[in-house]
Amino acid sequence: MEMKDFQGYNYVEKWLDKCKIGLGTYQVCSKTEIFNILDAALSVGYRYIDTAQVYKNEKYIGDALKILLPKHSLKREDVFIASKLVDYIDIFLIHWPGCNKVKPSDVKNKSMRNESWACLEELYKEGKLRMSPALNQCEYHPHYYQTDLVEFCTKHVIHFQAYSSFGSESNKEEMLADKQIQAMAKKYKTCATTFLLAWSLSQEISVLPRSRNPKHVKENFEAKNLKIGAEDIELVKKKELKKYCWDPETVA
Repeated sequence: MEMKDFQGYNYVEKWLDKCKIGLGTYQVCSKTEIFNILDAALSVGYRYIDTAQVYKNEKYIGDALKILLPKHSLKREDVFIASKLVDYIDIFLIHWPGCNKVKPSDVKNKSMRNESWACLEELYKEGKLRMSPALNQCEYHPHYYQTDLVEFCTKHVIHFQAYSSFGSESNKEEMLADKQIQAMAKKYKTCATTFLLAWSLSQEISVLPRSRNPKHVKENFEAKNLKIGAEDIELVKKKELKKYCWDPETVA
């Protein structure tokens, strides 16, 4: 079987070809906030929603969609949802290579990863998942661009998706204040956040920006209309990589 015929890959690519900007929901835990940002997101064209069990907002998302999908003349099959409390799940991701209450250095993590993967395959066979795993979410931005990992995913027909496009919550000002990024944002007549999203999108890497502000949710979606030139993509890359988020390589 050719790798391009892999059903999971085809399912992901079909969706992410039209949903390159997904709605991140990390740290958006209020029922009202979830409802408001989903309402704003669906109104401008977001069709990909990302969350996780540890975000503690899955039920709020499911409840909100029951009201908002009809409001925006949408059906469940019109949106792509990563692991949620709804009628079915499009894709269920292994959030982290380690497990709760298990030390990162514990060798049990490896066997647990294998068991988790086997469970995903079983859920797929039972029809509870719409696709088998074919997507890898990683930190990716001009200060931490994982070229080797992107190439590996491409080679093995895995869609690479960027999170933390602005850096972490506590360090994002460092990225947004980067003089080279500011200069490029000015060149493209946009703001730093839109430039950073477009920077990944222009490399065929989908993104998951998160905001509690409905206005910013709508603004982030405008990045899909901005194309960054190849030379400018390279120009803003820092020579010394700086990781802002948790490092999965510390897990055994």
